[in-house]
Amino acid sequence: MGISAFKRLDKVAQLEVIYEIGDKVAELEDHSYVLELFQVYDFYVQITSYSKTNVLFSIKSFDINSEVLDRYLTSIPIPVI
Repeated sequence: MGISAFKRLDKVAQLEVIYEIGDKVAELEDHSYVLELFQVYDFYVQITSYSKTNVLFSIKSFDINSEVLDRYLTSIPIPVI
């Protein structure tokens, strides 16, 4: 499945794909929100939820060239070889 097909799915189907196929890469807290980054096939998905209620706020999908990934780079531990 490509990113275009993923975007055409409804929110419930998107969440099923994310949690069944995706790999969680990182998690950030931003004021009142929790942001989770998943790699799904050859693209990424960010799930944003309200931190107090854990209610879904948004699902955003993007490719590897997106600037959205920049905010996660400092939070992903990369071992020194």
